[in-house]
Order: sequence, then C-alpha cells, then structure tokens
Amino acid sequence: MKKTIAFLLSLYTLLLFSSCDQEVQVDENLAGMWSYIDEAHVKGLGGGKIYFSAEGYATMYTGQDSTGGKSFNIDGVNCQLIYSTNTDVIPNQIDFIVKEIDSGKTLREILCIYEFIENGKLKINLNSDISPNRPIDFSDTKSIGILEKK
Repeated sequence: MKKTIAFLLSLYTLLLFSSCDQEVQVDENLAGMWSYIDEAHVKGLGGGKIYFSAEGYATMYTGQDSTGGKSFNIDGVNCQLIYSTNTDVIPNQIDFIVKEIDSGKTLREILCIYEFIENGKLKINLNSDISPNRPIDFSDTKSIGILEKK
C-alpha cells in the first residue's frame, strides 16, 4: 500500500511541476480500469487505480479520491488529464498530460514507459525524480507499478 501511495503522490507531484506539449495517440489495449497490485489490494482494502478511457482521458483514484479525467480543477484552473502512447518503440511510452480546458494549453506532462507482462498485467515506470526525462528501462524498482485490469 505504501508503494502505491508513494507512486500516486509522485505522479501528482510531477503533474504539478513538469511541462511539455505532444500530440495524443491512444493504445486501445490500455482502455479500462487498472488496479495496482499490492498487499492492501489483495486483502480487498483498496489501493490505487487508473482509468484509461478509450477517448484518451486518464483518471487516477486513491481510496475515495480521484483526480484527472475529462474535467478537474488545479489551483482554480479547469483542466483535463489525457494520456498519449507510443507503441512504435520498446518499451512503449505513455505520457500523462494536463491541459487547460479553455485554452487547450499543455500545463504539465509526465513521461513514462510501460509494457504488458504475464497474465495481462501492466507494468508502468514513472521516473521517481521530478524530472523531464523519460525512464529508459524498468531498473528503478521504486518507480514501478504493476497493475491488473478490472
């Protein structure tokens, strides 16, 4: 559970402090609800989740709280959290992008990598440092989340 909370807090922090622009492409295999696999999740006590819509919106859940999706608010600004993928490279790339709804301006971007692993699970690596750099592999285990589709 601590790993899940730390991962989601890192993601939120990166959403607050990074910035870039990119065209959106969606990997249809990601569409749906994904839950982090951890001890608390196995015991049925909750845990973090990410919902990837087929339209390219991402919503992050921790317990009863959520952020992102088609419309949410950061510091009084109406935003949306979209995701963009690149499956032409290995490992696949996924970017979480916060855009201002009114202007369409990209406010923040988090560069990640992902791959599908055994039994339909998803491995995602979010750079644990507040950095504009994309992880290049899965060697930094404290930055990796394993999710399963629900």
